[in-house]
Amino acid sequence: VPRRWSRRASVTGAVALWTAGVVVAASAESVLQLGAGRVMSAAAHALFWAIVAPTAAALFAPHLRARTVTAIMLGASAAGVLGTPLVTLVSTSLDWRASYWALAGLGLVLTITVALTLPSARAAGGGRITRGDVPSGRAYARVLAVTFLAAVGMSATWTYIVPFFTNVAGLPASMLPVLFALGGTLAVAATLLVGRFLARYAVRTVAVGAGMLVLAWGLLALGQDWSAVAFQATQAAGWAVLVAALLNWAMRHTPWRTEMGAATYTVTMNAGAAVGPLLGAAVVATVGTRWLPLVSLALTTLAGIVVATADREMLRMVAVPRHVRAMRQRAAVQARLARLAALQAARSPAGAPARTHARTPSRRAVRLTPDQLRDHRAEWTRRAGF
Repeated sequence: VPRRWSRRASVTGAVALWTAGVVVAASAESVLQLGAGRVMSAAAHALFWAIVAPTAAALFAPHLRARTVTAIMLGASAAGVLGTPLVTLVSTSLDWRASYWALAGLGLVLTITVALTLPSARAAGGGRITRGDVPSGRAYARVLAVTFLAAVGMSATWTYIVPFFTNVAGLPASMLPVLFALGGTLAVAATLLVGRFLARYAVRTVAVGAGMLVLAWGLLALGQDWSAVAFQATQAAGWAVLVAALLNWAMRHTPWRTEMGAATYTVTMNAGAAVGPLLGAAVVATVGTRWLPLVSLALTTLAGIVVATADREMLRMVAVPRHVRAMRQRAAVQARLARLAALQAARSPAGAPARTHARTPSRRAVRLTPDQLRDHRAEWTRRAGF
């Protein structure tokens, strides 16, 4: 989509499609129409998250990419904390359609706002071309493997978390809204804290998030009321750290344009979220709900092993900030040019003028437009690996 449309058109179209899906669901007179509206909004939701991170990253300097990802994930976490209680309150006080119509109105406002405020530069034209800092197909495949395993492990148990809390851990149903609100608040706090570490510790933050989830699943497997509360706090913070760190890691290693890398990451995350409930249903049907945390624990541990076996040289390259790596690259090029000039001067006959690469007056200057200059600069930046 971003290759054919401008970034403004892509994001505006995704929000507009989501709004249309909500309107179809809000005005549904049958289950079929309600399902169609949900499918439309779900497709638009996936499209939005595939393009919003690269679009935001393209608006700022490349070395600010980690902060941009953190800001996006912070907005998502805060929306979950505020939106879920509000939608629940409106649905229980008025009607479920009222909450849908409220969301449709909000979507209309967002569509107009994005259309009027977001720059309309094309991803393949005048806009800033964003690529991975350290592009590597093998490293990017590792990111996708960790993403899929973590998503399957999370959704396998989280889909059935309410019956686990009430039937296995023995928590009262009236306590669950407070517990979920606590988790959302901790997720926002964790996203705020992890932002400062994403740029320099791209992979270590992923390992920290996976480790927190391993601890969370172990607590939930105990099946006690206190361990369920501890699980909710640890899981919320760990998942927030892991999601922000995985998106940042994927954008650092993507071997293509950042839009394609983020889209592939989103597809992988959604695929894991789709497989997880099926796996959870099979576990519940065969051995019972109590075994779900152990399945998630095994999958998350496997994801942690994949992270721990990452290439050490690649880890050192990612740890260097982008602007520092660019400065080192330019210094290396200048040093090489200086050595070549010294070698040329030493080989020249005595008294002969040294050959230079300065432009002669007879050479015709090539004038480039600002868009052409920006494209040339982006291409050489990609080749040099800045």
